[in-house]
Amino acid sequence: MELTSSIYYNPLVESCKHGDSRSYSALYQQYSKAMFSTCFRLLNSYSEAEDVLQEAFTDAFHHLHAFEYKSSFGAWLKQIVINKCITHLR
Repeated sequence: MELTSSIYYNPLVESCKHGDSRSYSALYQQYSKAMFSTCFRLLNSYSEAEDVLQEAFTDAFHHLHAFEYKSSFGAWLKQIVINKCITHLR
């Protein structure tokens, strides 16, 4: 069974790709709490988790054009968050 990209389509992501600033805010509000939890579990520091979370969202928004719906936006973002945490720990 093959999954199609339409399963992962997110209209907020598309709006962000077209430069809608309100969509950036909505996307941040939708995912920030879950992504912060991931950061905090890995870093065990509230302030470091906040900093890494902001860096991760900045990178994600900067590279949003590279997101191709091969997975959900949340999975793509979580991988960025985890990689940022690992880099921070090094």
